[in-house]
Amino acid sequence: MQNKTTRILVTVLGGWLGIHKFMDKQIGIGILYLLTGGLFGIGWIIDIIKACMLPQHRYNQVMLPIPPSTAIGSGLYEACVDVAGASYYYDAIVRCLKKNPKYDLSDNDIINLGNDRVYEFFPLDSNAVLKPEPTNRHDVNAVTVLVNNNLVGYVPSEYAPFVKNLIEHKLFCFAVVNILGGNVKHCANNNVVIHQGNFRVKLKFVYRS
Repeated sequence: MQNKTTRILVTVLGGWLGIHKFMDKQIGIGILYLLTGGLFGIGWIIDIIKACMLPQHRYNQVMLPIPPSTAIGSGLYEACVDVAGASYYYDAIVRCLKKNPKYDLSDNDIINLGNDRVYEFFPLDSNAVLKPEPTNRHDVNAVTVLVNNNLVGYVPSEYAPFVKNLIEHKLFCFAVVNILGGNVKHCANNNVVIHQGNFRVKLKFVYRS
């Protein structure tokens, strides 16, 4: 329910049956409300008050799918997700990374390193900028992930509306990315094997509730 007025009406008229909980896909609590008359009327009344008092932008934030988050302070939360579409932005990601000189060693030198895996690029931990992209023809809620002005992927589509709402209402604090993977060399039976792999871009961001 993305409309505050609808939320209030549903809660007032059917809250004692848990209808608003079922619509929020909180099935367990909905059944409890149904069996107890909205927690004997107390939960029903509290939910009506919450529906009336919550500002529209905060209401939208609560109702949107929220990424896995951990409370880290008073009103502050940290979320962590995999960046979507990173495989399409290989060149942009490479521009953000530092080359590992060991990757260009001779096969004999790499064999002498033993069982160590030698990645072409060093891992990266960096600040990131999240920027809505309303002109995106696939998703008007798209949010880009930028590292040093390089597009390295997107916020997953299921969480993009939530993040976009945070940015629009100045509840977003900051973001960092961790980039791992890529091409790697390793020794197998005294031979150097090259595995061409994609990068994994992990996004972590902090927001206020």
